[in-house]
Amino acid sequence: MHLGALLARHARYRPQHLALVFERHRLTYEALNRRVNRLANALLAAGLTKGDKVATVLPNCLEQLEVYCAVAKNGLVAVPLSPLLQPGHNY
Repeated sequence: MHLGALLARHARYRPQHLALVFERHRLTYEALNRRVNRLANALLAAGLTKGDKVATVLPNCLEQLEVYCAVAKNGLVAVPLSPLLQPGHNY
C-alpha cells in the first residue's frame, strides 16, 4: 500500500478512532485527515508536483507530522532541516 494512502484509509474505516495525541491535541483519523488534506491541497495549489522537495525548519510538533503526511499524499519529498541550525534558536 502507498504510504500516502494510509491516513485516508484509516479515516474512511475508523473515522472516530484516536489517531494521535500530541501535547494538548487529540485528533481522530477523520480530523487529522481533514487537516492533512488542507495542507496537501495548498501544496498542489502552490504549484508543487510529484517528486518536488518540501523543506521544513520545525521542531517536533503537530505541524511537522502534518507536513510528512501531506507530502506523502502528493508524492512529494519531505526535507526536514533542524531548527537548531537557526541563529538565536530557543531550543
